[in-house]
Parts: sequence; structure tokens; C-alpha cells
Amino acid sequence: MNWHLVLVVGVSVLQVIAVISYVRGMVSGTTRPNIVSWFLWECALLIALAAQLSAGASWSAVILVTALIVDGAVLCVAFFGYGYKKFGITDGVCLFLSLAAILLWALTDNPLVALVFAIFADATAYVPTMVKAFRDPFSETASTWLLSAVAGFLSILLATTADFANLAFPVYYVFINLVVWYGAFFGQRRIKI
Repeated sequence: MNWHLVLVVGVSVLQVIAVISYVRGMVSGTTRPNIVSWFLWECALLIALAAQLSAGASWSAVILVTALIVDGAVLCVAFFGYGYKKFGITDGVCLFLSLAAILLWALTDNPLVALVFAIFADATAYVPTMVKAFRDPFSETASTWLLSAVAGFLSILLATTADFANLAFPVYYVFINLVVWYGAFFGQRRIKI
């Protein structure tokens, strides 16, 4: 059996398990996602996927595809009353960066520029969730973020070409998800003690 296929299935399964856990938390009222962040993540993921495909994507693009699907599922559930809407300065900056990524890519015809801006925009969208995870750790499902980080690590292994286009997003994805996991997990443990 092709080891790429095994890892692709592994990444996809981890992302699906992560979102099921997250949605279960949303429905039970313990997890409260920021709708604006999740929408902006979808925008940044679309840009990153298009840029990576344009730059010569390998199997590592699977994390982007599965993240688009599972984040879209969370966003849909959030719109039905299970999320909260706050549009602050950070959200506006992230939206601007997402649009700038598309514009810069169109102007420069350089997918790597778009990928850098998409990662920056995605990271900016994480800021409200990271702050919330540290301030209100029970508002996040820690296991979701850890599973997403593991899926990101597996997609690093999927890269058939070790270049910026194939590794930038998966490496970033591992790091950013571990930050949210750390805030939620250790915050929950600190409060329980």
C-alpha cells in the first residue's frame, strides 16, 4: 500500500475526529467558536490551497483540503446559534489581509506571495481564539486543537518536495494549533486545581 495514501487517510480521519469533538462541544454549550475567526480561516485556507496548487503542491495540500471541509462544517453549525459574532479590529485586519493576499497574487502572479499573506491572515484570525483559549479555556475543546496539530505534522511527512510551497502551511499549522491547545488544555487544568 502507498504510504502517502495511508497518511492522507490518517490526516483526514484526525481532522474529522477533531471537528466531531468540537461540534459536540458546540451543541452541548461548552465550546463557543468565534464565527468571524472561522469565516476568515476559510478565506485564508482557500487562498493557501490555491497558492500551493499553483506553486506545485504535493500530498501536503491534503491538510488544506480537509481543514477547508471541517472548518466549513464548524462554520455552518456556528451560524445556527452555536457560535458568537464579534467583529473587532483584529477581525478587520485579517479580512483585509485575506483580500490583500488575493490582490497581491493577482498583481504579482506569484503564488508564494499569496501563500505568505494567507498564512499571516490565518494567524491573525487565530488571535481572538488564542486569547479566548487562555482567558476562558473551557470555551474551547482542547483535543480538537491537538488533533489538528498532529494532522498538520502528518501532512509535513506527506510533502514529496521539501520546499516553501509544500511545507510552509503544514509547519505553521502545527505550531498555531499547539498554541491554542496549550492555552485551553493547561488553562482547564489550572482552573480545576
